Amino acid sequence: MKNMYKYASAFLVVIVGLICLNCSSHKEFAYKFDSDYIVFEDEAGKEVLSGAVTWKEWLDDVSWNRKTAMSTTADPLVSRSVCNVINNGKYFLLIFAGTWCEDSRSQLPIIFKMIQLGKLKESRYQLIGVDKDKVAYKLENLDIKVNKIPAIVIFDHDKEIGRIEEFPDKSWEQDILNILYKN
Repeated sequence: MKNMYKYASAFLVVIVGLICLNCSSHKEFAYKFDSDYIVFEDEAGKEVLSGAVTWKEWLDDVSWNRKTAMSTTADPLVSRSVCNVINNGKYFLLIFAGTWCEDSRSQLPIIFKMIQLGKLKESRYQLIGVDKDKVAYKLENLDIKVNKIPAIVIFDHDKEIGRIEEFPDKSWEQDILNILYKN
């Protein structure tokens, strides 16, 4: 009888282990991005960064005030909740913005404050700089179009599950959390 309990316990441990392994393995986002971008002046003389870029590269290569950009706020508790769900799940964020766009100038630092406070893994998001036609350098064939920027497009594996364009309803972090919990 004792042996039966030992075997049953071992069997249960193996089953739980397999379930956990299955839950923790998740398909990566189909698009792979290398940091590849250009910075140029448009016909109006505004600086345009176009392509896949990191936040650090964005701040280093455009004439935004770094101190102002880093002094923004986001809700730390909600930011951690959002980033935990994304980091531990199968989600990916594509963040579209334009250096020439005043809305991006005011909102992008808030988005990255959320990412910083929540400790979102770099493998779970990508910043894409776009020109005024909302096209990105070397990503012209990207099948994802945005109408307004800044925009966050949220994916579950390769399927878009929601997006926020230009301004959130409540806050970036709360609106993302709402989208994640609906799915």
